[in-house]
Amino acid sequence: MKVKISVAMATILVLAFLAGCGSDKTNKTLSSARFLPERTTRSNLVRFSEIRTFAGESLWEYIDGGAEVYHQYKFMDVVTADYKNDQIELVADIYHFDGPENAFGLYSMFCLPDAEIIELGVEGFLSPASVNFVKGEYLIRLTGFDNSNESELALINLAEELNEKIPGTTERPKQFDFFPTANRMAGTDRYYAEQFMGQQFLTEVFSRNIAFDADTVTLFISADESGGKFLLWSNYAEQIKRKKPRPGSIPYDDTLCLVIEDNFYGNIIAGLKNGKLTGMINYSDKRSEYLTNWLNSIK
Repeated sequence: MKVKISVAMATILVLAFLAGCGSDKTNKTLSSARFLPERTTRSNLVRFSEIRTFAGESLWEYIDGGAEVYHQYKFMDVVTADYKNDQIELVADIYHFDGPENAFGLYSMFCLPDAEIIELGVEGFLSPASVNFVKGEYLIRLTGFDNSNESELALINLAEELNEKIPGTTERPKQFDFFPTANRMAGTDRYYAEQFMGQQFLTEVFSRNIAFDADTVTLFISADESGGKFLLWSNYAEQIKRKKPRPGSIPYDDTLCLVIEDNFYGNIIAGLKNGKLTGMINYSDKRSEYLTNWLNSIK
């Protein structure tokens, strides 16, 4: 009798576990779909399509030819629906990623330095006939079909409603805390999951543009405890014969520093500081003191 009870109990537990797994998967899909209202409280928009879901590799069915970059940032799924009122129509897309860092990363690829930044979620920007913002694990992209004032107002109103509904952090990834805030150029914080400056070995790199009176520099940082990224970059610079003499006064660890002359980016200085690959694009001697102060702030 005890054996029968044990077997029955084990069966119940297994079934409960399997049901729970299925429920979690369903909830992940529903958790994004439930953010899209049937009717908005502002602009009187009505959802006139079914909510469509594209998960994993099926994303290419929705954005054929542009899905690869989404997968670089661990894309999970997107829900999309069409809205309209008497004057306008628009499309609402909510992309879900594996973690806030990845959601911000893809957002940063779309945000141009001259974009009109708006305060939604972590950050958002307004462009002709569209509003984009990132919050937590979600990237929200709203697109209208004209540049009218009515369309822009409806896009902003829907964005504000979704911002209230969608949960998640409104803080940038913590790696941006390493960068100085003075003279920061709005809309230039970037997270590159892959191929920073086109180099396959430069993965998971964070960057920020800093404006000076006459020019702009880009600071970058990436975890590199083993020094592998630095070594690959140094070897590459030697192969293409682009290495320049390194300055001796920059406080990199154990003089692990290189300067590369690049036809597109200008001079690039890079080195290791406390287990991190750090550096500056468009480096010149007049920025050595600024770079020194920044490196000394990295703990």
